[in-house]
Amino acid sequence: MADRTTHYEKFTDNNRPLATNLDNFFQHMTSNIVHTTVGNTPPWHIPPDIDKTLASQVKKKDAPHILTALACEKINQQYADHVHIYTDASKDSSGKVGIGCHIRLSTTSHSIDKVARLTDGVAVQTLELAAIRIALQNIHLLENTTSYRRYAIFTYRLTKHRTELFHKCIS
Repeated sequence: MADRTTHYEKFTDNNRPLATNLDNFFQHMTSNIVHTTVGNTPPWHIPPDIDKTLASQVKKKDAPHILTALACEKINQQYADHVHIYTDASKDSSGKVGIGCHIRLSTTSHSIDKVARLTDGVAVQTLELAAIRIALQNIHLLENTTSYRRYAIFTYRLTKHRTELFHKCIS
């Protein structure tokens, strides 16, 4: 059997295998490659900062205007320097389902809205997780294309008045 190097040397520059071209590329470009590290702890071992204080302060039966005022106050004071991401999921009486994600980059710039229909009949909890997944995918995209680095994802399951709450907090 022929030596690997000898076998590769039979190719011209136009028909060499990709592995050989990449090897040549990296041999010549090593001085320009920036090596980065993310630390010793894998990101999935770092727990997210989940703030449930508002959920413990209010009840489902509280008046919607009280819920709205408390939520907006907390969001606008404690998370003023974050990109605000609101997620929602809904299921109608016929079983049709959908999810949404509203991303407010700052108080002065534009926002991004993402909506999707999912398989009918899926549990609302599954839908909400899918909406959070869309939020996380957009965070990844924003981190790679913008200077934003602080994000807050808001979900709301305490009342049917969540659309009103989100509208008042983001306007």
